Amino acid sequence: QRGISAVAVAASFSLKPFAVHSANTFPAHSVFTDCEKLLGEIRSSERVRPFRRVPSAAQAIWHDLGDRGENRVPGWLAVTYRALGRYEEALAQWERDRASARAAGDPDSEAVALLQMADTYDQMEQRHQQIDVLKQALAISSKRPGDMQRILLGRLADTYSKLRDYSTALDYMRRELALVRSQGVPSPDILQAMGSLYDTLGDYRKALDYNLQALALIQAPAPKRAALFDAIASLHARRSEYAKALDNYNQALAIYLSKHATA
Repeated sequence: QRGISAVAVAASFSLKPFAVHSANTFPAHSVFTDCEKLLGEIRSSERVRPFRRVPSAAQAIWHDLGDRGENRVPGWLAVTYRALGRYEEALAQWERDRASARAAGDPDSEAVALLQMADTYDQMEQRHQQIDVLKQALAISSKRPGDMQRILLGRLADTYSKLRDYSTALDYMRRELALVRSQGVPSPDILQAMGSLYDTLGDYRKALDYNLQALALIQAPAPKRAALFDAIASLHARRSEYAKALDNYNQALAIYLSKHATA
């Protein structure tokens, strides 16, 4: 899947748990109790190896709560529920985070909570619910265009692709492409993804165009250029342009052989 993981996005907005100042949130002792309940599962579960350090994190959160006298609902708690396959509990936690962020007038944290909910629905393969929360997050982030809006547009495109609604997926990809170009950011991954969708739709001319645009933007790493040469060769072959196909296959092969020779 393209884009940055939801966990990384959350971290980019805040290196600490979501701050909550609403009367609707858990008190500190409840947060710590929830942490304690999860520790046994976390220690033994093979699904949550990245969370091996959670016990010390739980203690740090507890001390932070005690020192500040604030109500905090740690975002990692919902991520842990999700890693354990306890999706409904994860969704409920993210919904609390979202409500708290909205009450605190924090649209960035609200959008992050919605994005995390969307990723949870993705793991549950509930695509329509995923689209619904992604659109809610997009409506919030559109007021301040930036990385979050770009990520949400990409996620919506990916989700519609999974539903085989390729025309809608392409619409979101075009919006994502326009946004990153307005920011002066190279966009080979988006162009390549659009080329792949046009290939799926059988529009080989447009597929070639977008793949060639992507190739022009990629100088390194070599494997990405080789993969694009290979895809372009396949498209030329489908168009019965065998000389061009052979030329691109040879360029892909040269990169692969060069990489192997220097390995």
